[in-house]
Amino acid sequence: MKTFFRKEAVFLLVLFAVALGLRLVYLGQLQDSPIFDAPIMDAKYHDEWARVIGQDWSQALLEGVTLHPGSAYFRAPLYAYFLALIYTVFGQDYLAVRVIQFLIGSLSVLLIYFLGRRVFSPLVGKIAGVMAALYGTFIYFEGELLIPVLILFLNLLLVLAVLAATRRPGWWKWLGCGALLGLSAIARPNVLIFLGVLIPWMAVAMKRGGQRWPRILLHAGALLLGAVLLMLPFHIHNRKMADDFLPFMVSQGGVNFFIGNNPDSDGATAIVPGTRATWWGGYYDALQLAEEAEGHTLKASEVSTYWFRRGLQFIREEPAGAWQLLARKVALFWHGQETANNKDIYFFSARRPLTGLLIRSGVIDLPFGLIAPLALAGMVLAWRRRENRGTGLLALFVFSYMIGVVLFFVNARFRLPVVPFLLPFAAYSLGALFRKERPAGVILPIGLIIVFGVLVNVNFSGAPLPSDAEAYNTLGSVYLGKEMYPRAEESFRLALEEEPGYVRSISGLARVYDRTDRHEEAIEQWERAISISSEMMELHFQAGFSYYAAGRLDEAIAAWEETARLRPDFPQAHFQLGIAYEDLGDDQRAIEEYRTTLEINPAYILAGYNLGHLYKRLGRIEEAIAEFKKAIEVDPKFGDVYNSLAWLYAEQGINLDEGIELARRALELDSEAAAYWDTLAELYIQKGELEKAREIFRRMMQREPENAFWKERLSKVDG
Repeated sequence: MKTFFRKEAVFLLVLFAVALGLRLVYLGQLQDSPIFDAPIMDAKYHDEWARVIGQDWSQALLEGVTLHPGSAYFRAPLYAYFLALIYTVFGQDYLAVRVIQFLIGSLSVLLIYFLGRRVFSPLVGKIAGVMAALYGTFIYFEGELLIPVLILFLNLLLVLAVLAATRRPGWWKWLGCGALLGLSAIARPNVLIFLGVLIPWMAVAMKRGGQRWPRILLHAGALLLGAVLLMLPFHIHNRKMADDFLPFMVSQGGVNFFIGNNPDSDGATAIVPGTRATWWGGYYDALQLAEEAEGHTLKASEVSTYWFRRGLQFIREEPAGAWQLLARKVALFWHGQETANNKDIYFFSARRPLTGLLIRSGVIDLPFGLIAPLALAGMVLAWRRRENRGTGLLALFVFSYMIGVVLFFVNARFRLPVVPFLLPFAAYSLGALFRKERPAGVILPIGLIIVFGVLVNVNFSGAPLPSDAEAYNTLGSVYLGKEMYPRAEESFRLALEEEPGYVRSISGLARVYDRTDRHEEAIEQWERAISISSEMMELHFQAGFSYYAAGRLDEAIAAWEETARLRPDFPQAHFQLGIAYEDLGDDQRAIEEYRTTLEINPAYILAGYNLGHLYKRLGRIEEAIAEFKKAIEVDPKFGDVYNSLAWLYAEQGINLDEGIELARRALELDSEAAAYWDTLAELYIQKGELEKAREIFRRMMQREPENAFWKERLSKVDG
C-alpha cells in the first residue's frame, strides 16, 4: 500500500510538472503577442471591472461594484473579484495573472486524475490526467483574462465533493457541496441547472445506500443552504446597488437567451440583431431597444425579462424554426470545431508553436474532435458494463451543462466546462481498446469511436470557420490602441485582402489615417464604408470628425446631422453639431444643439460647460452662471468648470468671495493647474488683496522660471 501511494505521489508530481511546464512554455510564447497586455471584448470588461473593484474593496465587498452605475450585476462577478485580488497584491500585472491561472489550471489537471481514478480506476485516472495536461484549449483559455479557469476548477471540486459526500454522507459535507456550487454559480450561473438534477440523483444514491428519507431531506436542505449562503451576498449587492432582484444574480441571461433564440440566430453569433458589434455598443443598444419597446426606463431585471419574453415569443410563434435552431446548437456543441466568441482561436493559436500543435482544424479537429468521440464511446461502454461508481453523475453534469449552453448560444468557451468530465470517459474508452480480452472485445469500442468520430467531426451544423479577416481586424484594433500605426494599417489591409467589403476593417483603416493626420485618406475610407453600410450610424459620426479635421465644416455638419437622423437620441452627435455651428458662427443653432444634448442626457457635462462659455461670450451672464452651476452639480470633480465660473466672476467683478471658494475647489482637484492659480490671483486683485495675488505670482515664477507670463502679471500688479 505504501509503495502504491509512493508511486502515485511521484506520478502526481510528474503530471503537475508536465502540465505546468507546458503552460509556462506557452506563457513564454504568448508574451510577445500584442494582445498580451491589451485585453479585448470580455477580457477587457473583466480587466476594467477588476480595476474598479480594487479602488475600494470595502465598497466592493459590502455593497457591490459594477461597470453599470445604478444597475444590478450584468455579469457574474466572481472572476472580476478574483482578478481584482491579483491586481491588489501584484499590481496590474498581466504576467502574474497568467502565472496564477496556469497554476490553477495545473491543479485542475490533478483533479481530473482524481476524478478518473475515483469513478473508474487508477489507470483511467492517469490517462485522463495526461490528456488534460495536453488539452490545448485548456492551455489557451488559461492564458486569457476569462472565466473558464475558475469554472473548471470549482466544478471539478464540486463533483469530487459530491462523490465523497455520497460515499460517506454527512450534512456538513453536503453543505460544503452547496457552497462550491454557489461559488461556481457566482462565476457562471449555468451550473444551477446541474443543481436541478443533482438533488434527485443524490436522493436516489442515498436511498440505495440505505439512508432514510428524513436524513436524505436534511442533506438536500444542507446542499441548498450552502448554495444560497454563497449567492446571497450578491443578491444583497443587487438590492443595494439598484433596488433590484434577479433570480440568477445577473441580468445578462435575458439578452443572451434572445441572442440564441430569434429568427436571425445562427446559434453562435453573440450579437442581438440590429445592434452594434462592439461590447458597449451592443450593451447600450440592447438596453435602448428594450426601453423603447416598453416606453419607459427599465431596471436591469426588467431589461432581462423583456429579452426573455422576446426569445419565448419566437419559440411560440415559430416552433419549427426554434426546434431546428435548437438542433443546430446541439450539433454545434458536439462539433469538433472550437467556435470563436471574442477572437478566432485557430488564428491566434497557430501563432504560438505549442497551441499551434495542440489546437488544429482538419479532418479531425483537435482537441475536441478527438476527445468527444472517445468520451461518448466511453459513456456507452460504461453503461453497458454497469460501471456505477459515479459515471451517472459525470454524464448528468455533461448533459445538464450542455442544456445550460444550448438554451442560449454556443461557443468553445461556454462548452469548455464539460470537457473535464468527458476526459475520464475518453480515457476509459482508450483503456477498453487494450484490455486483455478476446480480440472480438475491441470491435464494439472501435465501432463506437468511429461512429461518434464521424458525428463529431462532420459539420452537421453548417457552421463556417471564422474568416481571417476578423482576426486581422482584431490585431489592427489592438495595434491602433497601442499607437503602432504601421502595424495597424498592415493588419487592416490584410483583413481587407481576405474580405474586401469588411466594414470594420475599412473603418479601422480610416482611424489609422485620422490618427496620422491623413484626413483626406480617412475620408475616402469612411465614404467607402458608408457606401457599403449606409445605415450604420457610427460610420457617419466618425466621418464627421475626419471632415472637421480636414476643415470641411459643412460636410462635418452633414455627417453629424445624418447621425442624428439615424439615431435622434444619440447625444454625442448633437454635441458635435453644437461645436460645429459655433465654429460656423451660427450661435443660435449651437445653443439649440447643446440644449438638445442636455435634454437627451442631462449629465453630459461638456455640453453644459460649452453652453456656459457660449452664453458668456454672448454676454448672457446669468444664463452662463446657471449652466456652469448645473455642470458643477453633474460632476463635482470637474475642475475646469469651477475655474470657468470663478473667472467669470472675476471678469464681471461680482460674487468675488464665492469665486475665491470656487478657485480653491478647483485647486483641490488639481493643484498643478497654472490657470487655476491665475484665476485665484485675479480674484484677489479684483477684491483689492494685492499681496495675496503677488504671492501667487512669485510662487508660480519659482515653479515656472522660463515662463515670462508670471513676471508680466506681477509687474502689472506692482505697476
